[in-house]
Amino acid sequence: MRIRQSGTPGYSAPPTSVDDHTTLEPPQGPSRVSLVAHTGSRGMVRPALRAGVAVAAPALRALPQGLGIPLTRKADQALFWLRPPRGTRLSRVRHDHWRAEWVRGPGPHRGPEVIMYMHGGADVTGGLNSWRRMVGRLSKAAYGIPVFNLEYRLAPKATVSDAMEDALSAYRWLLDHGTPANRIVLAGDSFGAGLAFATVLGARAAGLPDPAGVVAISPVLDFDFATKAAHPNAARDPFTPSQLSALVDVARARGLVNAPSPVDGDLTDFPPVLMQVGSTEIFRADCEQMAVRLEQAGVPYRLQVWDRQLHVWHLFADVIPEARQAIADIAAFVDQVTSQH
Repeated sequence: MRIRQSGTPGYSAPPTSVDDHTTLEPPQGPSRVSLVAHTGSRGMVRPALRAGVAVAAPALRALPQGLGIPLTRKADQALFWLRPPRGTRLSRVRHDHWRAEWVRGPGPHRGPEVIMYMHGGADVTGGLNSWRRMVGRLSKAAYGIPVFNLEYRLAPKATVSDAMEDALSAYRWLLDHGTPANRIVLAGDSFGAGLAFATVLGARAAGLPDPAGVVAISPVLDFDFATKAAHPNAARDPFTPSQLSALVDVARARGLVNAPSPVDGDLTDFPPVLMQVGSTEIFRADCEQMAVRLEQAGVPYRLQVWDRQLHVWHLFADVIPEARQAIADIAAFVDQVTSQH
């Protein structure tokens, strides 16, 4: 697919695209900060990931079945000092298997709209602390629409199906507490973006109504790494398919990956979708697969391919201007899909 440059809300350049769905962002090209971060990540992340896989794969194989690694939440707990934008209000929600945090940014919003957000972290790490600042920025960009920041169960104590069950349970909780489905946008990054798609599919199977839309950032939508390994980005992304698939193979052998890939689900009458991915990410392959499936199903979607951005660059909005631009685009999408009903 050949992609030409396009604009985004707030830019002077008019939006253009090859197929009315896929655009290259930003139109003026990446910032210097982004280029430095992109170049540095390749030199640092790939060797670190190689070393991490060499240690983690044998450890996961040797771990007694059902025993969890207590370090999975430690990295998130160490980031308690990450604070959301000034004026953000926080409140916790606890459930049987999951917990969440309401993140309400400053703004005039008084309606019922909610963004339900599912963090990334490869289903082994991450949590409320790690993503609080980013989702606070999102709430602020959306003029105060609250974000329901979900912390689901992680492997190896829990399976992929357990995480999907938690996400569906949280969605049902929002419905039961009075939020209309057509005022909820499901959003997530990396593994959490896959959970956003899986939650819609699970809601349909459970007879629950569809949300207003889905936002997927650098999404993991296919648990089979064959397509990613064949993609040109396999040689460009610091996260190599061979290294990641080694961990997935071990996790699958232990029964942790026990759910179908979201890209294989029935997308008939699916709600509108916004996908954002870095141009050199291997997960661009997942986005392109999903774009084909959405196109075939006649689902309205937009795929933004961001020039040489890191995996989930939104987390670095303090220093990367494209992160702030991408978050603003998500806020605009949320406003669009929740105001159509």
